[in-house]
Amino acid sequence: MVSKVNEQLKLFLDACDQQMFEARIAVSDIDRFISGVNFGTGTLQVILDSLPNSVKDISRLASYLRMSLLVTAFENNEFQPTVIMNKVVPFTKSFVDQLQPNSDAAYIELMFNMAVILERLGYAFPWKPKAVEWSLKTIGKNGLGEVGRRGATKFLKTLIYGGSVPASQILPELIETVARSGDQFHDWASGLVLMLQDQISHNMALQIIGMAPNRDMISMDFCKLVAAMMVRENLFSALCNRKQWRNAMVRLTIMKLLVEQGMTQLIPMMVDDPEALLDHFVVVYSHLSEEAKKANIEKWIMRLDNQRVCPSTHVTLFISTCAPFSLQQSELMYIVMMDRFKRNPVLLKYLMEACPVWASKRAPCIAALAFNTLMAQPLDPACVDWAFKLFDYLQDCASDDYVYVIPLVRSLLYNNEKFIRAEAIRFLDRYGVDDALEEIAKIALSDSEQYTRLAAMDVLSANIEKSVQFKDIILAQLLFDQDLCVREKAILYAGKLIQIRGTVSNEVQKLLENRKCPLQLLRFTVSKTQISALLGATLSLSSESRLAAMDVLSANIEKSVQFKDIILAQLLFDQDLCVREKAILYAGKLIQIRGTVSNEVQKLLENRKVSDDDEACLKATDIALGRRLERYDTGHIDEVDDFLSQLLQRLSSSNIGSDNIPDCF
Repeated sequence: MVSKVNEQLKLFLDACDQQMFEARIAVSDIDRFISGVNFGTGTLQVILDSLPNSVKDISRLASYLRMSLLVTAFENNEFQPTVIMNKVVPFTKSFVDQLQPNSDAAYIELMFNMAVILERLGYAFPWKPKAVEWSLKTIGKNGLGEVGRRGATKFLKTLIYGGSVPASQILPELIETVARSGDQFHDWASGLVLMLQDQISHNMALQIIGMAPNRDMISMDFCKLVAAMMVRENLFSALCNRKQWRNAMVRLTIMKLLVEQGMTQLIPMMVDDPEALLDHFVVVYSHLSEEAKKANIEKWIMRLDNQRVCPSTHVTLFISTCAPFSLQQSELMYIVMMDRFKRNPVLLKYLMEACPVWASKRAPCIAALAFNTLMAQPLDPACVDWAFKLFDYLQDCASDDYVYVIPLVRSLLYNNEKFIRAEAIRFLDRYGVDDALEEIAKIALSDSEQYTRLAAMDVLSANIEKSVQFKDIILAQLLFDQDLCVREKAILYAGKLIQIRGTVSNEVQKLLENRKCPLQLLRFTVSKTQISALLGATLSLSSESRLAAMDVLSANIEKSVQFKDIILAQLLFDQDLCVREKAILYAGKLIQIRGTVSNEVQKLLENRKVSDDDEACLKATDIALGRRLERYDTGHIDEVDDFLSQLLQRLSSSNIGSDNIPDCF
């Protein structure tokens, strides 16, 4: 298969020099093809043999194809130095020579990617000065977009790390770019200048500090750069007059970075700044005296009331850093942050954990708030989750002598809303309220809503040792419940009972054995006689029955192996997709434990086609035949081969269809 792909690749590379190549193949086709190529030795040789010394006589898209293949090949293989110097470098020079400043970003990014590779490998390439020049222009130009500037930044970082270009050659242009990009959302240059900060002259440092007040967009790299220059020059006067700054957050972020570096003389300005945010106060808090902490903490809590936009991470950090609060401060924070608690209840949890004494005193009011929210009409479904989270936090955070939550939640077992009843059941289960199991069992038997009864059955099953006293009542009624999902839960409940107790009552056993539909329970009690009886279920009109039968047969495969050919011949082509998939996986298990299936079944598996089946069945077939790992270990060879065939067919077509839009490059 690999050699076939290489042959197809050779044909495709030969065809890319045709006149109609650009009209019938798009850049997206090339990118998709390259993402699946597995670069073995043969593939590399095919690529190298196709490289011309010049790209003047071939289309730009053909040169893009070859350059893309080379870049990807370098990422996965090692090349001989002679190959690089004699084949690769001449081709890349020709490719770069054809580029124009207005060329598409995809082509320019390829140039930068190849430049990074050659630079890291330590090879000289004649077009390096052009790459440096273009990279400096690209990071400051909006027109090429993020793709081009990302490639340029990567190349410049490689040059800086390697030290192969003098800082004096690139620093002035980079600093000018920083100055010009103050109103741009992305800052590509400041990080590069920061890497070269040891090479920045005194005048350059003053230039960087001077541009900070006029910057419109905040950039962390820019703020770090300015902070570093201020420390080096011991020049902080620009921070004193906040009215001179276009963006207050640029100034405050620089001050925050400086305080973190020990410039504590800036703390009074930050504390008193009306535009400072919670995270700024957190930074200075540890540097304040105890008296200053007490004097400022309530002021900053009140400031939260005015700051409608404040990230929850800042609030969390504020609570964890400044706690413990006094009862008065905790109460003030609770009142000020009520709207935030309703949007993000976990913030209340953090406050309760930080102030357990306040949490115990406030617990009855918080519980009443949650309860009243659930009783409100009309009920907002989103409030159900919120209210039960408050109940959870009260149970987790309040002191042990607070016992009011459980009675409130138990009363909700009889609420009119099914979602509230179900959440109440789950809550009582989470906190191990054993004496509520009888009420939960009654709900499982008599509630009018499936959603609630299923929740009750989940809890009873999870607490099976404690709920065993209700088993006969539950099973006698629910094994024949009108709702399929409830019946299934009851069956699984009975299965658990058999696992831990070894038996159920004779009445329940008979109910189970006499059901027409095979049950998942049988996997615990199956015998060869019962397996034989199950074969009839594979003919059932109900897909549910056929699926259940396949589950039992698969779980007891050693006992069912004598019937394998009957099962597979019929179910491999079942009308139901899920049944087909289970049959295929059943065949796979047979192959695993027996090493084979009959020739007929083997052929049925191998001859399955995409048009006949769903993807899930094809995947199951690969697993059954042991092909799944082989398919992926060889780099999607079959997919690459198919796609190459499609591209070659498109090139040989006499007509250009509507899908073959001419390449915009």
